[in-house]
Amino acid sequence: MSWPRTPNSPANVVQQWLYARDIIPTLLSCLDPKHSWLVQTAAGDFIKAIITISANASQNEQQCIGPNELTRQLVSKPCVEQLVGYMLGGGNPLTVGVGIVIEVIRKNNSDYDPDVGAESNAVPSSRDPIYLGTLLRHFADNVPNFMSLIMDGPSRKEGLASTFGEKLEPLGFDRFKTCELMAELLHCSNMGLLNEVGSE
Repeated sequence: MSWPRTPNSPANVVQQWLYARDIIPTLLSCLDPKHSWLVQTAAGDFIKAIITISANASQNEQQCIGPNELTRQLVSKPCVEQLVGYMLGGGNPLTVGVGIVIEVIRKNNSDYDPDVGAESNAVPSSRDPIYLGTLLRHFADNVPNFMSLIMDGPSRKEGLASTFGEKLEPLGFDRFKTCELMAELLHCSNMGLLNEVGSE
Protein backbone atom coordinates (compact mmCIF):
# COMPACT_ATOMS: atom_id res chain seq x y z
CA MET A 1 0.00 0.00 0.00
CA SER A 2 1.32 3.43 -0.91
CA TRP A 3 0.86 6.30 1.58
CA PRO A 4 -0.33 9.53 -0.09
CA ARG A 5 1.94 12.43 0.86
CA THR A 6 -0.24 15.47 0.23
CA PRO A 7 -0.60 17.90 3.20
CA ASN A 8 -4.20 16.76 3.84
CA SER A 9 -3.63 13.04 3.33
CA PRO A 10 -4.88 10.75 6.13
CA ALA A 11 -1.31 9.83 7.13
CA ASN A 12 -0.29 13.49 7.49
CA VAL A 13 -3.47 14.41 9.35
CA VAL A 14 -2.83 11.61 11.88
CA GLN A 15 0.83 12.64 12.19
CA GLN A 16 -0.14 16.25 12.87
CA TRP A 17 -2.79 15.16 15.38
CA LEU A 18 -0.24 13.02 17.28
CA TYR A 19 2.33 15.82 17.20
CA ALA A 20 -0.18 18.33 18.62
CA ARG A 21 -0.77 15.96 21.55
CA ASP A 22 2.94 15.59 22.37
CA ILE A 23 2.94 11.85 21.69
CA ILE A 24 6.75 11.65 21.46
CA PRO A 25 7.52 13.26 24.88
CA THR A 26 4.69 11.21 26.40
CA LEU A 27 6.12 7.95 25.04
CA LEU A 28 9.64 8.91 26.13
CA SER A 29 8.36 9.55 29.67
CA CYS A 30 7.33 5.88 29.74
CA LEU A 31 11.03 4.97 29.79
CA ASP A 32 11.27 6.38 33.30
CA PRO A 33 12.56 3.67 35.69
CA LYS A 34 9.40 4.07 37.78
CA HIS A 35 7.53 2.25 35.00
CA SER A 36 7.71 -1.51 34.53
CA TRP A 37 9.98 -3.02 31.88
CA LEU A 38 6.82 -3.98 29.97
CA VAL A 39 5.64 -0.36 29.70
CA GLN A 40 9.16 0.79 28.76
CA THR A 41 9.50 -1.82 26.03
CA ALA A 42 6.01 -1.16 24.61
CA ALA A 43 6.71 2.59 24.45
CA GLY A 44 10.04 1.93 22.73
CA ASP A 45 8.37 -0.34 20.17
CA PHE A 46 5.74 2.35 19.48
CA ILE A 47 8.44 4.99 18.93
CA LYS A 48 10.37 2.65 16.62
CA ALA A 49 7.18 2.02 14.61
CA ILE A 50 6.76 5.79 14.17
CA ILE A 51 10.40 6.04 13.05
CA THR A 52 9.91 3.21 10.54
CA ILE A 53 6.95 4.82 8.76
CA SER A 54 8.74 8.19 8.89
CA ALA A 55 11.90 6.97 7.15
CA ASN A 56 13.44 8.71 4.13
CA ALA A 57 10.97 8.04 1.32
CA SER A 58 13.76 7.08 -1.03
CA GLN A 59 14.62 4.08 1.16
CA ASN A 60 11.18 2.49 1.05
CA GLU A 61 8.84 4.40 -1.23
CA GLN A 62 5.79 2.21 -0.69
CA GLN A 63 5.66 1.90 3.08
CA CYS A 64 6.57 5.25 4.61
CA ILE A 65 5.27 8.80 4.81
CA GLY A 66 8.75 10.32 4.91
CA PRO A 67 10.36 12.68 7.45
CA ASN A 68 7.85 14.60 9.54
CA GLU A 69 7.37 16.60 12.74
CA LEU A 70 7.21 13.51 14.97
CA THR A 71 10.73 12.34 14.15
CA ARG A 72 12.02 15.92 14.11
CA GLN A 73 10.66 16.31 17.65
CA LEU A 74 12.26 13.01 18.69
CA VAL A 75 15.73 14.32 17.79
CA SER A 76 15.15 17.78 19.28
CA LYS A 77 17.22 18.87 22.27
CA PRO A 78 14.51 18.46 24.97
CA CYS A 79 13.60 14.94 23.81
CA VAL A 80 17.22 13.82 23.39
CA GLU A 81 18.04 15.13 26.89
CA GLN A 82 15.05 13.24 28.29
CA LEU A 83 16.10 10.04 26.51
CA VAL A 84 19.76 10.27 27.56
CA GLY A 85 18.73 10.90 31.17
CA TYR A 86 16.81 7.62 31.30
CA MET A 87 19.48 5.67 29.41
CA LEU A 88 22.27 6.69 31.80
CA GLY A 89 20.43 4.85 34.58
CA GLY A 90 21.22 1.57 32.82
CA GLY A 91 18.94 -1.44 32.76
CA ASN A 92 15.93 -1.71 30.47
CA PRO A 93 15.71 2.06 29.71
CA LEU A 94 19.25 1.81 28.31
CA THR A 95 18.34 -1.20 26.18
CA VAL A 96 15.16 0.41 24.86
CA GLY A 97 16.91 3.74 24.30
CA VAL A 98 19.74 2.17 22.29
CA GLY A 99 17.13 0.50 20.07
CA ILE A 100 15.44 3.87 19.46
CA VAL A 101 18.71 5.66 18.66
CA ILE A 102 19.83 2.92 16.26
CA GLU A 103 16.46 2.95 14.49
CA VAL A 104 16.34 6.73 14.07
CA ILE A 105 19.89 6.83 12.68
CA ARG A 106 19.44 3.93 10.27
CA LYS A 107 16.05 5.04 8.98
CA ASN A 108 17.17 8.65 8.49
CA ASN A 109 20.59 8.27 6.95
CA SER A 110 20.78 11.24 4.59
CA ASP A 111 23.51 9.51 2.57
CA TYR A 112 20.83 7.19 1.15
CA ASP A 113 18.74 10.10 -0.13
CA PRO A 114 19.63 10.93 -3.76
CA ASP A 115 18.04 14.39 -3.42
CA VAL A 116 20.38 15.55 -0.64
CA GLY A 117 22.94 17.92 -2.05
CA ALA A 118 21.37 17.81 -5.51
CA GLU A 119 20.52 21.49 -5.35
CA SER A 120 22.47 23.63 -2.94
CA ASN A 121 20.01 26.53 -3.34
CA ALA A 122 16.88 24.44 -2.74
CA VAL A 123 14.45 25.81 -0.15
CA PRO A 124 14.24 23.58 2.97
CA SER A 125 11.01 21.62 3.24
CA SER A 126 9.33 19.05 5.48
CA ARG A 127 10.41 16.37 2.99
CA ASP A 128 14.11 16.94 3.79
CA PRO A 129 15.92 14.29 5.91
CA ILE A 130 15.79 15.04 9.62
CA TYR A 131 18.93 16.63 11.05
CA LEU A 132 20.70 14.30 13.50
CA GLY A 133 23.39 16.75 14.60
CA THR A 134 21.60 17.76 17.81
CA LEU A 135 21.23 14.12 18.84
CA LEU A 136 24.85 13.34 18.01
CA ARG A 137 26.15 16.42 19.84
CA HIS A 138 24.25 15.63 23.04
CA PHE A 139 25.37 12.00 23.06
CA ALA A 140 28.94 13.16 22.40
CA ASP A 141 28.74 15.47 25.43
CA ASN A 142 27.69 12.46 27.50
CA VAL A 143 30.33 10.00 26.27
CA PRO A 144 32.15 10.14 29.65
CA ASN A 145 28.89 9.25 31.42
CA PHE A 146 28.24 6.35 29.06
CA MET A 147 31.84 5.20 29.45
CA SER A 148 31.25 4.94 33.19
CA LEU A 149 28.55 2.33 32.40
CA ILE A 150 31.29 0.31 30.71
CA MET A 151 34.11 0.91 33.16
CA ASP A 152 32.17 0.95 36.44
CA GLY A 153 29.09 -1.14 35.63
CA PRO A 154 27.71 -3.70 38.09
CA SER A 155 29.17 -6.61 36.11
CA ARG A 156 32.68 -5.30 36.80
CA LYS A 157 32.24 -5.89 40.51
CA GLU A 158 31.18 -9.49 40.00
CA GLY A 159 33.44 -12.29 38.90
CA LEU A 160 32.61 -15.57 37.24
CA ALA A 161 34.51 -18.66 38.30
CA SER A 162 36.67 -20.19 35.58
CA THR A 163 38.19 -23.63 35.11
CA PHE A 164 41.70 -22.25 35.61
CA GLY A 165 41.03 -20.82 39.07
CA GLU A 166 40.75 -17.10 38.26
CA LYS A 167 37.58 -15.05 38.20
CA LEU A 168 36.53 -13.63 34.84
CA GLU A 169 34.88 -10.26 34.43
CA PRO A 170 31.56 -10.69 32.58
CA LEU A 171 30.67 -8.28 29.78
CA GLY A 172 27.16 -7.63 31.10
CA PHE A 173 24.18 -6.41 29.09
CA ASP A 174 24.54 -2.71 29.99
CA ARG A 175 28.13 -2.72 28.77
CA PHE A 176 27.21 -4.57 25.59
CA LYS A 177 24.36 -2.15 24.75
CA THR A 178 26.61 0.85 25.48
CA CYS A 179 29.23 -0.48 23.04
CA GLU A 180 26.49 -0.99 20.44
CA LEU A 181 25.35 2.62 20.99
CA MET A 182 28.87 3.99 20.52
CA ALA A 183 29.31 2.05 17.27
CA GLU A 184 26.07 3.49 15.86
CA LEU A 185 26.97 7.04 16.88
CA LEU A 186 30.30 6.69 15.07
CA HIS A 187 28.41 5.48 12.00
CA CYS A 188 26.07 8.48 12.29
CA SER A 189 28.95 10.96 12.51
CA ASN A 190 30.16 10.01 9.00
CA MET A 191 26.98 11.20 7.24
CA GLY A 192 27.58 13.77 4.56
CA LEU A 193 24.75 16.03 5.76
CA LEU A 194 26.26 16.25 9.25
CA ASN A 195 29.62 17.30 7.83
CA GLU A 196 28.33 20.04 5.53
CA VAL A 197 28.88 23.65 6.58
CA GLY A 198 25.54 25.18 7.55
CA SER A 199 23.68 21.86 7.40
CA GLU A 200 21.81 22.56 10.62
